[in-house]
Amino acid sequence: MKALSQVGVILLCATSGLRPCCAGSLRGTVFSDHSGQGPHRVGTLWLAVGSKVHELDYGEPVPRHFTSQLCWDIGAIWSVVYQVLPDSSRDISSVDCTGQVDENAHGPWLLVRDYLQLAGDRSTSSRGMLSSRWRASPEFQEYEAKVRDLDLSWSRLHGRPGRCIDVVKVERERTELRAGGDCGLSLSEKPVDLFFSVLRNNRTDRWEIDEIKVE
Repeated sequence: MKALSQVGVILLCATSGLRPCCAGSLRGTVFSDHSGQGPHRVGTLWLAVGSKVHELDYGEPVPRHFTSQLCWDIGAIWSVVYQVLPDSSRDISSVDCTGQVDENAHGPWLLVRDYLQLAGDRSTSSRGMLSSRWRASPEFQEYEAKVRDLDLSWSRLHGRPGRCIDVVKVERERTELRAGGDCGLSLSEKPVDLFFSVLRNNRTDRWEIDEIKVE
């Protein structure tokens, strides 16, 4: 048996016949977790370990050892054990989580989740989540005109946990997120994605949405 290690990654391989069999583990931040419906649904997890994002697949049921409700959030820190399949894909065997989160992913995710909820209810309080720079920009006026007919009804009914929102990239003081197809957003009856740029206001020490793009 041979052990290979990287930052946050442990890989163990044993030879069975002519084919090596490998199992590994990763500890990182959940950027995305999408699956279908039903007790035997399949899904894909994107786990950030350092500067690299790993794609892992799974089929339910997967043993999850969670000690906090925060473990279900995007931005939670998971320890994942997986098997390497013959096609080189990685299939999750089990997950452990103690409730730790990466604040640079989790905080912006919470903000975008709450913004979509309030915006769907046509609440003016959603504006308080936007940066003053963005609200004063010509691009914001264009955005407001464009999304006047944005339909968030499906997201409000089915996306309350916010797991349809993905973290795309985390930088020093800015995080990029996407509310994609699983959020069921539509504009003029056509599906759209919303891309959010979220930054930390150093004066208030709060996260603010600094830009939203519709694609």
